[in-house]
Amino acid sequence: MRIDGGLAAWWRLRAESAGLAHYLSVILLAFLLSYFLLDYAKYRNNIYYALFAVPALLFAVPAAWRNWPGWAGGCLLLYFLAGLLADGLSGDPVLRLLKHQLYLLLLFGGLCLCVREGRGFRLAGLVYAIACLLFACLAVYLWLEAYRASGVPPRIRLYAGASNPVHASLMILTGWLGFWVVYGLPKLLERGRLAYLCGFALMLGFAFLVCIVFQSRSALLGLLAVLGGWLVLGRERALSLLLIGALLLLVLVSGGYEALLARGVSYRADIWQDALLRLRDHCSWGLGCTQAGRPLYLGQFHHAHSAYLSILVETGLLGAVTFVAFALVYVVQGVRTRSSWFIVSLAGWAGVIASSSGLVDSPRPLWIYFWLPTLLALLDYRRSRTPQESAAS
Repeated sequence: MRIDGGLAAWWRLRAESAGLAHYLSVILLAFLLSYFLLDYAKYRNNIYYALFAVPALLFAVPAAWRNWPGWAGGCLLLYFLAGLLADGLSGDPVLRLLKHQLYLLLLFGGLCLCVREGRGFRLAGLVYAIACLLFACLAVYLWLEAYRASGVPPRIRLYAGASNPVHASLMILTGWLGFWVVYGLPKLLERGRLAYLCGFALMLGFAFLVCIVFQSRSALLGLLAVLGGWLVLGRERALSLLLIGALLLLVLVSGGYEALLARGVSYRADIWQDALLRLRDHCSWGLGCTQAGRPLYLGQFHHAHSAYLSILVETGLLGAVTFVAFALVYVVQGVRTRSSWFIVSLAGWAGVIASSSGLVDSPRPLWIYFWLPTLLALLDYRRSRTPQESAAS
């Protein structure tokens, strides 16, 4: 019995150590940066599987249990269970989806430890924000060079997981806006309106520039959602609106919007119509479409180009209704707690309106701009439930 008690004490000591939290923060940072630097998805995923998920499984499960975010977390689990049920009843493999759900739950558990020792996590976040700034500056340089050579606004593609402009722009915006919303703007508000004015203008102008060089309308939707969240939940609304209006006027006068229109007409409406017709004519509204063989939309697209429509098509009303329940509780608690991470997460929630093949998957860029800020917001909800919990965190 003494051996068992000693082992339990050792296990608890390791789980509660600052060293483990700092280690997980460093590995998480390496995982995020790998999407800009490593071209092979297998290498990127192994960073998460072997170096983050395994320690989280060994040490973070009790922390995840203690910090589970109440109603929002319950609705998230209900959505996960509905997806498994829909897949099982429609004949799709259940174990694959279950594996992806467990990966996300382990990410939440690891974040519980990272956030508890906030200093290392904040430092990792700062490094990621600086890296996003550097990658964005590289994209701006490439854009200017190509535009100078051809006279046509190009669409920049970076490397590895950032070779997709939508993913690249949303990953960069998450780091850039995350720094300003969580740390930069609140600090500048303490220094006065002039400091806030300069910081907000820098944040807003550079974020819009990112949307232009990647010609990403999804990123623009994400930026608008974050600005809306900040205006509703933040301070200095009049000054913020003034700056947003000034930017819009500058864009209209300078013709900066033309770069976003250079891509021409999107196929989104046709893809969505095809997906809904297939759901109506060949699938079940209750359970969705079987994913065996992954049929093409419009004969060429592998998914519905909308995370939310994909949920309806792939899991039917069973998955869609439970996800809507989670979304409603998530938004209500975000507004109630005024969580900074909730505001940041709106970039991902708006960005996947017209992109992505769904939300629950193995590690991919979606994790950075959707799940990471969303799970951090859920942790904020939990810690804000009582003053004692907030003080302890």
